[in-house]
Amino acid sequence: MKKFFYILIIIQLLLIIYITNIIRNRNTFDKMSVNLIDKESLVVSQSSNLKFFYEPKANFRQKVTKDWLPYQPEYTINNDALNERFDYSIEKSAKIYRIIALGDSFTFGQNVSTDRNWTELIEDKFNKNLDCPLYRKIEVINLGVKGYDTQYEVERFKVRGIKYNPDLVIWTFTDFERILEKTMPYILKHKEEALILEKQGIYYKNWKDARENLEKEIGKTGFNNYFKEQLKKFYDLYDKKLLFVALPNNKIYIDTLEMFASQRVNTSFLKPSIKWEEKKYFLPDLHFNDLGHQKIAEEVYDYLTKNKLLPCN
Repeated sequence: MKKFFYILIIIQLLLIIYITNIIRNRNTFDKMSVNLIDKESLVVSQSSNLKFFYEPKANFRQKVTKDWLPYQPEYTINNDALNERFDYSIEKSAKIYRIIALGDSFTFGQNVSTDRNWTELIEDKFNKNLDCPLYRKIEVINLGVKGYDTQYEVERFKVRGIKYNPDLVIWTFTDFERILEKTMPYILKHKEEALILEKQGIYYKNWKDARENLEKEIGKTGFNNYFKEQLKKFYDLYDKKLLFVALPNNKIYIDTLEMFASQRVNTSFLKPSIKWEEKKYFLPDLHFNDLGHQKIAEEVYDYLTKNKLLPCN
């Protein structure tokens, strides 16, 4: 009888633990911690109402170790959760011209070291060649985050970017066809399968499948309407100089982005010459390699200087 009593207590304790875990999982499902994407370097930010608003971990250095990479890059995340070599003062001197780079992994600099990213390269090039009595320094502050869609990029600008009071925003795009609030549950659910496929040279299948599933639901028109809605939110936050950069994609997407650029004053449009077929510029997962970042940096720099979008040009 005594033995039975002990067994009963153990069973009750196990049931309590099991029920507690279920409740905990239900409570955390709504937030769906994006630490599942990269639990070492990304954290879910409490500074946003977006369901999956993740950011790099501040004051963090991360070595990227992937078998298929030809080198081992390292990210340096500064004190404001930005992939940057330096910390930037919020207060901006009258002698500083400040640029914000906005975008996804192609702006963040996925799978290349922070100092090899195109945003860092143009910052160095600007200041090396700067000959201007108005400004003693040009800063390029990188707000890019891996995987972001347009809404998340606007939110990142609102949370991290506005306080820097930029004079120019460079906003890079690879597509419009991402709505993280709708696709992230699927992406996280199939993350482990995608990692297995990555070892076979098949990259981001969970992201692609999630996008295709959503396109069946809302169509291209739904994506375009979503994009226009997020642009309006950004325009309400920022009314100064803006440069759209259309990274390689289909002609319809590029033409649409150029049209949006033409509809706003103080807005320019750049389509770099780089193409997906030029493999020398890309890593196996189709992110830019060091050479690709150098190429984009050169073209952005040349466009800004030739079109007099910088001071003292």
